[in-house]
Amino acid sequence: MKAALVSFGLAALANAANVWEASFSQCAPIDTAGVQPTPPVTITATVTTAGPTVTATATKTVDSCATSAPSADTVAVYTDGALAAGWQDWSWDSVIDYAATDLAEGASSISVTSTAWAAVSLKGADLLSNYAGLTFDIAADPSTVQVYFQSSADDTQQTTPVALSSLASGITPDAFTTVTVSFASLDPTQTLDRLNFQATANGATYHLDNIALVKKVTAPLQFTDVYVDDALVSGWEDWSWSSVIDYASTTLAEGKSSLQVVAEAFGALSLKSDTLLNKFSAVQFDVAADPTQVQVYFQSSTDTTESTANILLASVSSAITPSAFTTVKIPFTDFKDTTLDRINVQGLSNTTFVLDNIKLVFDPADPSPTSPPPPETTPIPVTCPTEGRTKFELFGVNESGAEFGSGKVPGVLGTDYTWPTTASVDFFLAKGFNTFRIAFLMERIAPLATGLTGPLDPTYLSGLSTIASYITSNGGFAVLDPHNYMRYNNTIISTDDFAAFWTTLATVFKDDDHIIFDLQNEPHDIPAADVFDRSQAAINAIRATGATKQLILVEGTSWTGAWTWTTSSGNGDVFGAITDPNNNTAIEMHQYLDIDGSGTNGTCVSSTIGSERIASATQWLKDNNLKGFLGEIGGGSNDDCIRAIQGALCDMQLSGGTWLGALWWAAGPWWAAYFMSIEPSNGAAIARILPEALEPFL
Repeated sequence: MKAALVSFGLAALANAANVWEASFSQCAPIDTAGVQPTPPVTITATVTTAGPTVTATATKTVDSCATSAPSADTVAVYTDGALAAGWQDWSWDSVIDYAATDLAEGASSISVTSTAWAAVSLKGADLLSNYAGLTFDIAADPSTVQVYFQSSADDTQQTTPVALSSLASGITPDAFTTVTVSFASLDPTQTLDRLNFQATANGATYHLDNIALVKKVTAPLQFTDVYVDDALVSGWEDWSWSSVIDYASTTLAEGKSSLQVVAEAFGALSLKSDTLLNKFSAVQFDVAADPTQVQVYFQSSTDTTESTANILLASVSSAITPSAFTTVKIPFTDFKDTTLDRINVQGLSNTTFVLDNIKLVFDPADPSPTSPPPPETTPIPVTCPTEGRTKFELFGVNESGAEFGSGKVPGVLGTDYTWPTTASVDFFLAKGFNTFRIAFLMERIAPLATGLTGPLDPTYLSGLSTIASYITSNGGFAVLDPHNYMRYNNTIISTDDFAAFWTTLATVFKDDDHIIFDLQNEPHDIPAADVFDRSQAAINAIRATGATKQLILVEGTSWTGAWTWTTSSGNGDVFGAITDPNNNTAIEMHQYLDIDGSGTNGTCVSSTIGSERIASATQWLKDNNLKGFLGEIGGGSNDDCIRAIQGALCDMQLSGGTWLGALWWAAGPWWAAYFMSIEPSNGAAIARILPEALEPFL
């Protein structure tokens, strides 16, 4: 008989087991007639682990049995205490408790503490493509976790990581929120069988519960912006009356600004679309108002007699107040055969109200809309003036792959890591790009047995030298990028060890003047002054080897972000004093354009965020008579991000030569469907980012 294994002192075995030969919450039939026992009943369960075989038997008296089996439409992955049969734990660099009780909906949940980019990885016995989607409950800071799916047989088969904040709203660390992810877009030819919950750049602590695969999933809502931060979106016109409207109000705003309306009695904000509203399911917006004095209705611009009934905000939500935003959604009921194209938000007296994040909503499950809104595909023109622009000396892409599998050292080439391909280099050289930043892992090139002061591993060094030499022999520049965050074997690198490592590495490459030394990728959680000391020591060590022709790139702490360079990072206070006997050093900064600057979300804050985030750094470089280099920039393949990237690169080229150049993150043969992959020929960023955001600045 198989019966429920209720947690009773086998926690250590539970964590060690990959597969539990038991099912949860059910008392199984005890005779051939299928009769379920009447509790209380004493049951025996046997647990067998995969891998090193461990078998344990335990007995427990169960006081109650579940009244029904789980729905056939739902296949459990985890429920109270352990993974379901057939699931294995393939996680890395994470502390996981499968029987946590500090936050649980049933008997227990999964608690997770992951370092940067570590993950809970659950491998199933079945392909994900056999299901419609995934559902799970999570309590987390939504900015610290992303979800993607992967193949256990082929690591290159993986989906683009999606931030939790893009999957559901309202996720918090102190309560569970149910999230559903559709598998509709999965490639059926791929062998995806792993669920990955990955921490972002700063690590993550969170809880999971009730993880299940589902046979049916409701398609997610689709949103189309009407107003975001200081302007109406293209295709919308202001037809308001008897109102004073400020589209860039900062009195009360969630982003950069909001839309404030000072309305006379029965004056209104009236927004007219060039698309009929019947193509959508609802309108959603954030509002701060006296809900008894503001109403909403919809109208036709071609037939003024065609309009809906007035909807008082107080009838939509009782939570609306004048002092804080409340999100409301008003459905488009019976709009199918109408010509309604205006949204009217009207004051009933002299009143002031504020709106933000106005969006049209399309619900794929709603039969009312006539068709889904078409995506905007018109290429974004470059508005950067040609006069006064300085061409980048160094412009290209990051080439990622050799730093992959950092939890597996030294790792196996082709399984845990890979090197960039010459075909990728050829592709970008042919288009006019000239610079390639090659990420590598210090623990592989300087083996743990001898450390940073010892000899370099000849095999791994050969891989680095081969691709670097190919780049430089074809006229390009190869940036050597130890991608370690100023840590070696999880310990902050000392100044002496850092200088010793660079003495050894620079000696190898000192005769190639097209090599560029990038001292260290994205140091973080280290005082700026300490990073400065290590960087200065490395510069001195490199020059002492006779490597006097190569450019040296110096990165700061706090992930070397341009947007925090002169503020919270402390970098601006110390790096102005950097010196180089050969006067051939530049300050390398990185900048992503999503809300937290991590580059884990394809949604950019605004179309101007690129210019805004580099402005203070540009001025600092000028004030300190230093050159800058944007070693990583990235965003999603959408209109806002493309405009934001164009804006950043334009301002850099208009800075009078202050910026030497920029690199896109990232190319590399193992990115698969990663949203910023620019690996030829079908990386996600090839179709729009390359021709619209990068090539115009060659």
